[in-house]
Amino acid sequence: MNVGQTVYTVNNVTNKVDSWTYAGALPTKDELLLHLVNGKRYCYLPSRCVFEKESEAKFIAGSYQ
Repeated sequence: MNVGQTVYTVNNVTNKVDSWTYAGALPTKDELLLHLVNGKRYCYLPSRCVFEKESEAKFIAGSYQ
C-alpha cells in the first residue's frame, strides 16, 4: 500500500463499502493499524479490515447480508 492510495473498508453499521485515502501506518504491539483519511474524517483500522480493491470489500460486504 502506498501513501495517497485509495483503499476500501466495509462499514460495520450500514454494511456498505466506504473509500478512504491511506495516510500511513501505526505499528502496535498486537497488530498494524492503518491511518485512513476521508475529508475531515479519519480513523485507524487494523490492516485486516482494509482492502486495496473495491471488489474485495464488496465480496466481504455481500458475505454478511
